Parts: sequence; structure tokens; C-alpha cells
Amino acid sequence: MVRSHFPGEWVELVECEWPSNRSQPTWASVRFHDKSRASLFKKISKAGAKSDAIVLFIRSSNLVLEHSEVRAAS
Repeated sequence: MVRSHFPGEWVELVECEWPSNRSQPTWASVRFHDKSRASLFKKISKAGAKSDAIVLFIRSSNLVLEHSEVRAAS
């Protein structure tokens, strides 16, 4: 589970199964993670953004959706 592996971190999911009736993904592939939101977005920008990525902040009790699409800096 993403929540148990990355508590207190920002994560970028590049592949996931997230049924509309669930509060969190049933399966996910994490490309990057970092304690700092700014650092995570630098990693994403440097590597090239994925058009269908999801960025989340992982709290101990739930997930917080930040942005459903991340774009590379111009």
C-alpha cells in the first residue's frame, strides 16, 4: 500500500488502478517520492512529466490528491 510505504511524503503515481468507489488506489506504481513538494516537482520536471500522472501527499490516515496531471516546466 502506498500509504504505508510513504507516510508524510509527496508521491507521483504513473500507473494506478483507482476505482471511483474507493478512497485510495488498489494498485499503484510510484515513479518519484520526496518529503518536499518542491523537490518532487523538480525531479518530475527534470525527468519529463507523464501526461497521466497523479501527485499525492500521503498522510498517515488518508491520501490528498494534489494534481491529476503534471506538466514539465517550460
